[in-house]
Amino acid sequence: MKKIIKSLRFCLVLLMFLVLTACTSPATKEDDKENAKTITYGTSGTLYPTSFYNDDDELTGYEVEIMKEVAKRLDVEIKFVEMGVDGMLTSLKSGQLDIASTGIDQTEEAEKDFSFTEPYKYSFSSMVVRSEDADNYHSVTDVKGKKAGGAASTSYTKTAEALGAEPVIYDNASVEEYFSELVNKNIDVIMNDYYIQREVVGFYPQFDVKQLDIYYNPDQTSFVLDKGNSELIEKANQALDKMREDGTLTKLSEQFYDGSDVSQPLTEDYPTVDTSKVE
Repeated sequence: MKKIIKSLRFCLVLLMFLVLTACTSPATKEDDKENAKTITYGTSGTLYPTSFYNDDDELTGYEVEIMKEVAKRLDVEIKFVEMGVDGMLTSLKSGQLDIASTGIDQTEEAEKDFSFTEPYKYSFSSMVVRSEDADNYHSVTDVKGKKAGGAASTSYTKTAEALGAEPVIYDNASVEEYFSELVNKNIDVIMNDYYIQREVVGFYPQFDVKQLDIYYNPDQTSFVLDKGNSELIEKANQALDKMREDGTLTKLSEQFYDGSDVSQPLTEDYPTVDTSKVE
């Protein structure tokens, strides 16, 4: 009788084990997925054509698709976090972000706190104004005394301030917001990347604005990391180098910048505005 009871107990224990295993296996797989290595990437989500939502409500854009491809080649998951430039810089320092697209220049001062990947974009700056005011601008210095809309901590805002314009700061505003503020005369000029402005002026024809033929500040754009994140920056650079070699960067650039290849260094010279005295 005792042997029968022991056998029954064994069978019950075995049955419970099989039931628990069947119930927990899917969760275990899900946990493994959640525990996979993840890159947390900061991006605006509001700036066409670099980081924006398409008609299918999917986050896309030149920078976004580059980072997706980098993560794919590094065999890691990627988590997107949308925020303004100031928030990105703070989040990089606190460890909440691993990498970000910030729009800050790779200066000696910035390199004290942050590391930069190899460039994925080469460009220069331009200006967008109300169409009715376009004839009042003949050089970049004509922004003096004007209200320049932009984001805090960016090279574009620093340039405006260095030239005597009054910076009007917006926190991760969309292109529509900037253009609306411009046509409603709350700001007078938007100083930003040439290729971005070329695309957005054509993309939003409902706004009576014009991109001026005034070019300045050649620059290069890189992803930004907290200082000391040497392992990730090395792997990201390797991925970017391969993407440049196999034509992936060129293909993505032509997709989002109307056939232009912004992944190649500039061949023309443009004047540079000194922003060293701007904090």
